[in-house]
Amino acid sequence: MSPHLAADLSQSVIPGGAMTIAEFCAWARIGRTMAYAEIKAGRLALRKAGAKSLITRDAAEAWLRSLPVAGTAS
Repeated sequence: MSPHLAADLSQSVIPGGAMTIAEFCAWARIGRTMAYAEIKAGRLALRKAGAKSLITRDAAEAWLRSLPVAGTAS
């Protein structure tokens, strides 16, 4: 992991250690369609608290680290 990514992840503030889908999308800078596609594909873990869908900080950071590095063969 690059030092810049590690610093960004360690300094990010996610209140309560979990985010709503909208908060995750803003944090990850992706759209809701992509977020739900990642959840459906099993690459992003979703937790449920009653009717509320949450993504934990650990799951968000693991998803980000699992993305391929640009310019490398996957």
